[in-house]
Amino acid sequence: MTDEELKSILRKHRLWIMRNAGGECADLRGANLQGANLWEADLRGANLLGANWDYSSNFSLSCKGSQFTCDLKFIYQNLAHLCTLNVDESEQAEWREILEKIRPYAVKSHRAGDLGLLGGNNAEKGERND
Repeated sequence: MTDEELKSILRKHRLWIMRNAGGECADLRGANLQGANLWEADLRGANLLGANWDYSSNFSLSCKGSQFTCDLKFIYQNLAHLCTLNVDESEQAEWREILEKIRPYAVKSHRAGDLGLLGGNNAEKGERND
């Protein structure tokens, strides 16, 4: 899909949302959104089952990035990334409790090895391997 094809689909989708003539619901199955900036995307109600989020960035944590359909692969990948975060020293005890609960799921991510979550390392303790 070219940039122009994607722009055309999104223009028609905008018309569809506004219930204007010429609009149609966007179907982005098979679209390559690599490099797309999703900060302004309203994903509420979107079906992202099977979406490949590898190396994605700019995922919106606003309310516009909530209430969409996804699969466990997406959840495992996000939990794995959470396990790599640095947390303020004053909150380490609670962070370790959280890690203990999410780590069994985070290591199911297909990127767990890339993130240093497999084996005994600092990521287990909530510390990054920089």
